[in-house]
Amino acid sequence: MNRLKRFYERLKIIFTESLNKNGTVILYSAIIAIGLWFFVSMTVYTTISTTVHDVPVVVDLTGTNAERNGLQVVTPEDEIPTINVKIEGKRNEVGNIKSEDLVAKVVPENVNAAGTYKLSFNVESVDGISFTVLELSQNSVTLDFDEVISRNFTLKGMAPNMMASGGYLAGELICSPSTVNITGPKERVESITDVVVYSDYAATLSQSYSFPGNELVLYSGNTVLSNDYFTFDRMSFSLEMPVYMMKSLPLRVDFSNYQSDFSPNELEYTLSAESIEVSAPNSILENVNELVLDTIDIRELDLTENHDSDGNYTIELPITLPETYNNISGTESVTVTFDCSNIAKKRITLSADDFRIIGAPSAYDISISTVEAYAYVVGTTEAIDNIENLNVHAIVDLSTHSSIRNSTFFAPFTVVIDQTDGPVWALGVQTIVLQATEKE
Repeated sequence: MNRLKRFYERLKIIFTESLNKNGTVILYSAIIAIGLWFFVSMTVYTTISTTVHDVPVVVDLTGTNAERNGLQVVTPEDEIPTINVKIEGKRNEVGNIKSEDLVAKVVPENVNAAGTYKLSFNVESVDGISFTVLELSQNSVTLDFDEVISRNFTLKGMAPNMMASGGYLAGELICSPSTVNITGPKERVESITDVVVYSDYAATLSQSYSFPGNELVLYSGNTVLSNDYFTFDRMSFSLEMPVYMMKSLPLRVDFSNYQSDFSPNELEYTLSAESIEVSAPNSILENVNELVLDTIDIRELDLTENHDSDGNYTIELPITLPETYNNISGTESVTVTFDCSNIAKKRITLSADDFRIIGAPSAYDISISTVEAYAYVVGTTEAIDNIENLNVHAIVDLSTHSSIRNSTFFAPFTVVIDQTDGPVWALGVQTIVLQATEKE
């Protein structure tokens, strides 16, 4: 007890002595003034005003015509303004209020169709605090409304800094994946004409190469659209640039169904294009030295008919390339022109003695029922003029003839002509009548 009494007496002496010092008096005065100001403010001035910056705008579509019509706010979030608001309320409620404690709530009661609307809003507390709005930085906001749809688009590639080396050809860029799903305002989604995966990679290539895409670019015609209005199901893409070898290939025509001593090289013909430019993967094209246009069946080549105005016989052959080739010459067909100035045709008669049967089944005797057969032969004038002196005969091959029984049947024959005075060949496929008799 004595100790406590001595402590208070000592404190009294220190305080009394401090009053005699100016600095200490000033400090005590400030503390007392602040305390009195705080007391008066809390007991006398209980209502204050304050300004809150960057209050977010929110849109409530619940129960509105906009919701019933499938409309949504499609204005990009970074284009929707925030609001500055001056409010008045109780000091203990609004004294420390922040922007996240308030919302500028828009209720689009009159939004019935897609379009742009200027709408009013109410500033409210998210925690139910009461206050009075004194001033607003703006009294309305402009928002876009539309139906939100999704659509798949096929991707195109663009890499302006990628190119092929000399002697090579760059193919069309391949995007992977090849499609993207875009969601956004109906009007804007429907305006998209092209979706391009862009890459700023740079290289000069002699073989195919894959690389990442840097950017997804949307086009409406020639106009680039802002991506801000859309969402995408993916944003990672790769591009492949196919690189093909280019080569000039000589063209050639083949012939079929001619006898062994007949030489197609003896026919006089020209091609409207001697070669074409093609491109293909290196591994395929590097060992290819010519291109066969087509195979002409010599039995169907009647050079004595259907001449053009110059007296020539022509055949139009389309250029058909393997699947991995590209025709870069622009030539889609080649005309084969035969010189018919020294060509003639003649009908010949073949007797039963002129036929030889091969490949007959051993269980049957085969006899010729046809007394005479006819065939047309075409060749050089010299060969046709001398046809009577040539060894002309026919061969009937039964090795591929199925179901030979005791019966009379037709069988095709091949005319064989000695080649002595130039090329000569028989037209068409002729038949004779044979009789098969089973051996006893």
